[in-house]
Amino acid sequence: GGEVRISNLKGHLAKECIKKDYLLATINFKVEKEKSGYYWRRRCYEAQLFLAEQVAGISDLIIEMASKFTVKLNFPLETEEKLKTALEKMGLVEVGINLFETGEKNRSQVLFEKQSCHGFQECRLTIAPLVSEILGQRFTVSQQHCNRKKEEKCWFYLSPEKRYEVRSAVVQLPKAGNKISGDCQTIEMMDDGWLLGLLSDGMGVGEKAAMISNTTVNLIRKLLTAGLEKRFALKILNSLLLLATPEEEFATLDLLLFDQFTGECE
Repeated sequence: GGEVRISNLKGHLAKECIKKDYLLATINFKVEKEKSGYYWRRRCYEAQLFLAEQVAGISDLIIEMASKFTVKLNFPLETEEKLKTALEKMGLVEVGINLFETGEKNRSQVLFEKQSCHGFQECRLTIAPLVSEILGQRFTVSQQHCNRKKEEKCWFYLSPEKRYEVRSAVVQLPKAGNKISGDCQTIEMMDDGWLLGLLSDGMGVGEKAAMISNTTVNLIRKLLTAGLEKRFALKILNSLLLLATPEEEFATLDLLLFDQFTGECE
């Protein structure tokens, strides 16, 4: 762990070297330089981890805030009252109704909470056609939580019917000699009618590349599904990856957004 001295030189080198002092000074200088470099690399790495944790915490906060503020209650009160009156005429009383708009294009959604219908599909067969008639747009059940017990309530969302459906399939093969592929992909439906497709290729092969690509896909997926604007989400992603991974490691990202209402694609 200390300096190299003349007594440490052995064999031919100890006998024949005519500039032992210069040799030892050079060796000791290089060793100290490497020690110093290692120390500061460790400090830099620890600082990166600390900053990455802070930025990750900030991104989680942004995601939480975005999920709360993407909902806009822009429907007039009389529309809600009109729906309640129509439901009461059909014998459906004490139905909770919340009308709101989501996403950049302010697409309508209606949240209902009512007594269980014991599996008779009142949400699809009765309420969805009624809402479609009153709002002047075809609505379908997009999410639902049903209870079969009479004393329990169920809830469901009605959203505008999509014009396009997407079928997808994925085939993934690792590079020859590896058991794990370094690529990661996901296809996910977003709340406002967008289909999100992500494909990431981590640098290198195997587990290390897979870890980087999985991290990339999971981060951007969380940011986008929370409703963050695409360019802003990508900036946060790049900041996190730069802090959390060494400079020589990176991942590519292919991103697809398909509007199932209009057919637009980004």
